[in-house]
Parts: sequence; C-alpha cells; structure tokens
Amino acid sequence: MSEAIKQQIMQLEARRWTAITQNDFAALDALLADDLVYTHSSAVVDTKSSYLESLRSGAVKYKSAESEPALVTVHGDTAFVTGEARVSVVVRGQDKLIHMRYSNVWINQAGVWRFALWHATALPKS
Repeated sequence: MSEAIKQQIMQLEARRWTAITQNDFAALDALLADDLVYTHSSAVVDTKSSYLESLRSGAVKYKSAESEPALVTVHGDTAFVTGEARVSVVVRGQDKLIHMRYSNVWINQAGVWRFALWHATALPKS
C-alpha cells in the first residue's frame, strides 16, 4: 500500500509543479490544504490565500520548474517529500533563478491528499 501511496504523491507533485508554471489556479486551489504554510527560499511565509493571490496578481510568476526525483516517505495519513529543484521565477518584476532543496508535507484529509507545508532553502551559487 505504501508504494502505491508514494506513486500517488509523486503524481500529485508533478501536477502541482505543472499547475504553478501554467498558472492553473483551479488545480492549485484543489491541491493546497486550506491551512497551508508555504515558506519560500527567501524566508517569506505565505498562507494558501496569500500564496494564490501573489500568483493571481502576477506579483509572482513561475516561468519554469525542474524538480529532480524526490524522496517520499509515508507515515499513515502524512507523506513527507524531500527534493531539489531549479526554479525560474519573476518576483515583483525581478527575474530569479533559484536552485533549492525543499521539504514538503502532504496530508490525507477525508481520503484526499492535500499539499499542507512547503519549506525551501536556496543553495549557494556555484
């Protein structure tokens, strides 16, 4: 069962990355938990509402995101994901290319997996 859940979480991760880069706000709204805590690599913290608003308003625009294969660990109704990504984003008119390590948490709420926590750390430029 755990392997099937890991595969489901990986599919949800792919959908989330695609939704972010394609401005698919309906998909993001469905994927994100209502009590989301989203800590950017800049240390800015968003809620679900503030995160979606930053995307809808164009203050933040993801141009591309490449995520390397992540490690998924499942404990009951909680899945922990750790990985590395390269993200091209425009933040308030400023282009940024961020290479980061991240951790996130998916929780199963009434049979539906929701993205509940994101924490990213920017890697030093080489």
